Amino acid sequence: MVVNAGTKAERRLGAVDTATLEPGDVLTVRSAGGAGRGCPLDRQAERVARDVAGGYVSEAAARDEYGVVLVDGAVDVTATEALRASMPRHTEHFHYGPERSTYEQQWTDEAYDLLTDILADLPIHWRFFVKTEVFKRMEGRSGAAGVAAAFEEVCVRFPEVPRPDAHARAAE
Repeated sequence: MVVNAGTKAERRLGAVDTATLEPGDVLTVRSAGGAGRGCPLDRQAERVARDVAGGYVSEAAARDEYGVVLVDGAVDVTATEALRASMPRHTEHFHYGPERSTYEQQWTDEAYDLLTDILADLPIHWRFFVKTEVFKRMEGRSGAAGVAAAFEEVCVRFPEVPRPDAHARAAE
C-alpha cells in the first residue's frame, strides 16, 4: 500500500492494519496474484509466449521462471528444452517469491510468539501502537532477538509504554 505514489508526499505503508488518509490522498493497493499452481516448467511454452505477448509475464520471467526462451516473440524450442533441462524443478505447490522468503526469515514463529506475548501483556490501548512501532524497527533484524531489540527501542523512545512480563522473559 502506497499513499500518493510518485509524488513528494509518497508514503509506503508496509504491513498495516489501518491507514489514515487526508483529503486528496490517493491510495494504491497492490496484492498478490493467483500465483499459479504446479511447477512453472510444466506450463506449455506456447502459453508462456502468449502470456508475454499479453503483458502478463515479462520476457525475463518467461526465461527465468518458466524456462522459455523467446526470439522475436516466438518460442525457441531447442533453447527452451535445453534451459528447462538445466533448471531445478520446484517441488512445492507454488513459491511466494523472494520477498516472502526474506519476510519469513525475519518473522519466524519465535518472533511472532514473542510479539504476541508482549502485546497480550500490554493494556489494550497500547497494543496497536506498540505493534506498529515494533514493525517499523524490524528492518535489519530477525527472529525473537530482533523483536526484543525493536521492543526495547520502542520502550526507550516512548518510556510511558509499560514493560510487560513477556519482554522481561525475552531479555533473560
